Amino acid sequence: MVVEYTKVHKYDNRSPRQLLKHYRVVVPSSQIVRNIPIVYIHGGAWVGESHTYNELGPLIDKLDLQLNNGTYTTEQQVTEIQLFVLDYRMSPEVVHPDHILDVLHALSFIHKLDIKKVSLIGHSAGSTMCTQILEYKTFLGFYGIEFSLSVPDIDSIVFLDGIFDIPKMLEEYPSYLQEFVEIAFKSELDWSERCNMVHYKMTSDLKREIRDKFNSLRKTIIAHSTKDELLSTTQPTEFCKWLDQLPYTHYEYIVQDMGRHNETYESDGLVSIIIQHLLH
Repeated sequence: MVVEYTKVHKYDNRSPRQLLKHYRVVVPSSQIVRNIPIVYIHGGAWVGESHTYNELGPLIDKLDLQLNNGTYTTEQQVTEIQLFVLDYRMSPEVVHPDHILDVLHALSFIHKLDIKKVSLIGHSAGSTMCTQILEYKTFLGFYGIEFSLSVPDIDSIVFLDGIFDIPKMLEEYPSYLQEFVEIAFKSELDWSERCNMVHYKMTSDLKREIRDKFNSLRKTIIAHSTKDELLSTTQPTEFCKWLDQLPYTHYEYIVQDMGRHNETYESDGLVSIIIQHLLH
């Protein structure tokens, strides 16, 4: 094991959930091409308190072993990769958009560590937040909120078994309205029109602005497990259709067996995506 360092940081004092876990992993330099820190945003449908910064631990162990081929010697030329796993306040403690405001404050904390660029991995509702991070000024403008702190630029995004279109999700899974949507959002307007860019009333200027945001990414990966029992492939396929009409087609859509919904973030499939797309 060569997970050299783990440390939990508190990025705000309003809640015990405003924490992030910082990992440093030493690997042979020959195993990676690009070394951009990775930020993981967990899901939980905005209400799942069992999802925490600890959930990525098994995947980081797998990533460590894969990159080190099960062995490690100090004689190799080595480098250090960094990963951050974010916690944020969940509903009913807060409602939208406070979840994403916490994530932005965590990113600002990371920026203060002199990290100017990161790649994002968002699982489930964390994928929704990745879309919001890309255009947080527009999104927060609906609420009259101005976020003026600096955050890192985004190199790449992995959308993992994501929620992109809440109205379409509720057509498939009506029970989710009471199970978490009505708990996490103040009103139907918030989840049907303001949640993310998929349902914005798109002017030509806003469409171009969002397209430019996606074009600035080095990699866009939309991944979904065939064994996901909580979300069907309707969510990622509809998101891909929406990207196509921007038009933005520089993305990769990966559908494969990565286990059940809450197994994908520790799957071998995600390890491969990180190595092949984020570190190369």
